[in-house]
Amino acid sequence: MKAAERAEYIQNLIDSCLGLLADKGREYSRGEEDVNSNFKRVAEAIGSDPVSVAYVYFLKHIDSITNYVKTRETPSGEPIEGRIHDAINYLAILGSLIYEQKLAETTGNPE
Repeated sequence: MKAAERAEYIQNLIDSCLGLLADKGREYSRGEEDVNSNFKRVAEAIGSDPVSVAYVYFLKHIDSITNYVKTRETPSGEPIEGRIHDAINYLAILGSLIYEQKLAETTGNPE
């Protein structure tokens, strides 16, 4: 693969990830202004924190990707590309939760 081809592939990947993030984000945040609200609700429900919840969701996809690397199969039938897109998005969400947490610590404002 040449550099230009990889650059085009990655740009398409990022565009796809952003589209999925927007679509799924609306569903999971229930239309609330806080796009990370679902991680906060789940964290509260299980006595954890939003960063840990996002990390567990990320690991679910990494586990699936690891299985694919070892077997070259996806038992669910879902293309592995979907898992890769989801893993990328969960890393971005994880980063946004950490950013939000650090910002709250700096400003003293929990939201």
